[in-house]
Amino acid sequence: MEHSAIRARPTGFGVCPHDTATAVQAWREFHAQLNARFALRTTFVEIDPFPPFEEALERAEFAIAFLNPAHYARVREEHGYVGVVRPADSHEIARLITLRTRACGIVTGGVVACVDAHLTTAAIRGLRTRGVDLIPRFVDSYAAVIEAVRQGDAEYGIVYANYLGESLTAEHPVQIVLAQEVHLPHVLAVHPALASHIPELQAFFLESPDAFGWALELDISSWELVPDADYAASPRDAATVDDGGAIPAFG
Repeated sequence: MEHSAIRARPTGFGVCPHDTATAVQAWREFHAQLNARFALRTTFVEIDPFPPFEEALERAEFAIAFLNPAHYARVREEHGYVGVVRPADSHEIARLITLRTRACGIVTGGVVACVDAHLTTAAIRGLRTRGVDLIPRFVDSYAAVIEAVRQGDAEYGIVYANYLGESLTAEHPVQIVLAQEVHLPHVLAVHPALASHIPELQAFFLESPDAFGWALELDISSWELVPDADYAASPRDAATVDDGGAIPAFG
């Protein structure tokens, strides 16, 4: 595929709005140190909320960006961005939920309400390795996941420890039945015009003590290379391939 953005060198350094919302100053300092060390001639760009950030991604305005899995998969396909490294210690906990009145026992599978996100794909695949065969039905939000299970529209649902999972108390009609660790971190990616910098950037992040020090304020203790296969397919496409058929959806 020929990527039209290759000829133009953008100058922005962008960070997923979820991350700048909690650590914008730390990301500013991280960028300043990286820019000075490698003479990248980039400018820190703070964009919040998501719609304008995604518009900037569509225009390939970032020379370097720290992107969530869906955004990375998109710009890799559309503009040829290349993953440099990702946090090695970033893990999410997916929570498989069901009605409290459902008989407890071994969970073997069923229809699961879930959000169309790459973390969902990773969670379902992880659960399948444990013998839990889930058929996804996609809904619009994690609140809708809870509601689908509560109403009996799906036997199970997937939420995360940082969203609703901790609020499912003994009084809630929905209970957590399984937890699945998911390792699908954000990706530090570069525009293809900076491809010549990739080897030295990877060597720095994987080997230099400075890289460790710079990332501490970001709650990142180590970095690893990016296995692109983890980010290759959209969740719906991956689920369709896994199940051998079309995926039903609510609505």
